[in-house]
Amino acid sequence: MANLIDDQILRHESGSVECKLCLTLHPNETSFLAHAQGKRHQINQQKLATKSKPETNSQSIKGASQTTRKVGIPRYQIQKIKDSETNKMGFQIELSIPKFNSPIPPMYRIMSTYEQTIEPINSDYQYLVLVAEPYENVAFKIPSKPIDEDKSWDFYNKTKNSYNLQLMFK
Repeated sequence: MANLIDDQILRHESGSVECKLCLTLHPNETSFLAHAQGKRHQINQQKLATKSKPETNSQSIKGASQTTRKVGIPRYQIQKIKDSETNKMGFQIELSIPKFNSPIPPMYRIMSTYEQTIEPINSDYQYLVLVAEPYENVAFKIPSKPIDEDKSWDFYNKTKNSYNLQLMFK
């Protein structure tokens, strides 16, 4: 215990003592020893002990996961659509994914222009990214308008191996 405390203490020229583990400054060593018996320091010691334990079996399994081989870009059709009631614009996309066999269904994500690194940043656009393993991700540049979640939907048709997505803007 004394050896562990010696590793966590830093003495300054002014006589103050710093706890390296908690990043707290104490006016003297007595104050530091009181801190070392406190709740915050004890919790930080437990966190440190947990981090320094050898890797568990679940982490070794996670590291052994296989990377799937990409089979190319899926075929897709994209159409601009207009809501007849509100005259709001949107997109309807169909991905044809015949080699799709993942237990995780295809998904989409709206990505900000600041998150992507391929094109120059332009706040007028956002990116729609479609993911269906083992295919490569497909991204579309769309206007940076809020999405109407009530009128947007997606559906994976297992019999046709197609993924349909409709996004409507507010």
